[in-house]
Amino acid sequence: TKQFSFFYDNHIRIMPHFLAFVGVNYVRYVPRSYRHVNSIQPRISLKWALGNNDLLYANMSRMEQFFHHIRVSEITTPFDFIMPSIEGFKPSTATHFEMGWKHYTPKGILELSAYYKRRLNLLALRPSVYIEDSDWSKYIMAGTGDSRGVRLYYYDGWQRFSWQFSYTLSKSREWFDEVKERGKMPSTYDVPHILNGALSYSIGKSSLVTLGGNLRSGLI
Repeated sequence: TKQFSFFYDNHIRIMPHFLAFVGVNYVRYVPRSYRHVNSIQPRISLKWALGNNDLLYANMSRMEQFFHHIRVSEITTPFDFIMPSIEGFKPSTATHFEMGWKHYTPKGILELSAYYKRRLNLLALRPSVYIEDSDWSKYIMAGTGDSRGVRLYYYDGWQRFSWQFSYTLSKSREWFDEVKERGKMPSTYDVPHILNGALSYSIGKSSLVTLGGNLRSGLI
């Protein structure tokens, strides 16, 4: 395959404290001997400054991916199948919406945001199939998915100490018309809780000692 892309970005100051970032990413996907695809992917961001220390923002973006990661066993392995967007299999599309608030401290930042993502043209193997040949249309089904979540991030410092903390609460689902009885199932990489933290101490001007850890939860 060949792929050509073009990106344009423009920053617009609507008011002294109100900024807009508008961009578009154009991609032409050219697989050999198969249908070509033209993809227009907009990027829009609005930012409103509340004084010198606070910022409200809202983002919207649309992205397309021209290959699909298809799990072929009960667990995710490096041997899973990478399916290109050919032979009638459309690119997977994700539309992402996010809004949030940032508060700046003398040495750090506190951020709280919420997001929602809608995904189309997700591919998966049909249940209980036995692959006999390369006619993937007999074995692969297409579906829809979504993700939503809330994220908190904090970074700050005092004298020689600095710390950072982040927590994400999210839910990712997918569903397929061919298996409606299963309803909206958790996605392969659904990780409801992600917690990260670290504490650092500065030794001199060029050394840093850090103690940190992370905690994740989820089921395959």
